[in-house]
Amino acid sequence: MKDAPLGLLDSSNELLSQQLYWTMKLSGTLPESVLFRSGTAPEGHSKAFNLHTFRLSPALSEWVLKLSKNSAFSTYLVLVSALKILLSKYLGNEDVIVGSPVYQPDFDVDPINGVLPLRSRVSGSLR
Repeated sequence: MKDAPLGLLDSSNELLSQQLYWTMKLSGTLPESVLFRSGTAPEGHSKAFNLHTFRLSPALSEWVLKLSKNSAFSTYLVLVSALKILLSKYLGNEDVIVGSPVYQPDFDVDPINGVLPLRSRVSGSLR
């Protein structure tokens, strides 16, 4: 790469730096927890799809929509963030992984391929 343009070398070094950063950040053992012990799942929890349904009060729904400025994507991020904070408090673990569904037009695909793990470290006053 001796004759490569300077911009290419800069982006290559930046990419390597970012890969190293995230490799270090995500290294180590994954957190282990059992959210629902056998026989203790709350009403509305479905073992077949690992789904739990709930309703927000109208006031809380309004507050979330106002906070997210009525953007569907932002609303989703606010709710996922709140879920991660609650899980961190409930499980007593700073390292939280939540599965997020991924859009797939082909429904015959194995469901595990339709989930993106979102790993976060919840710390400080949020816990």
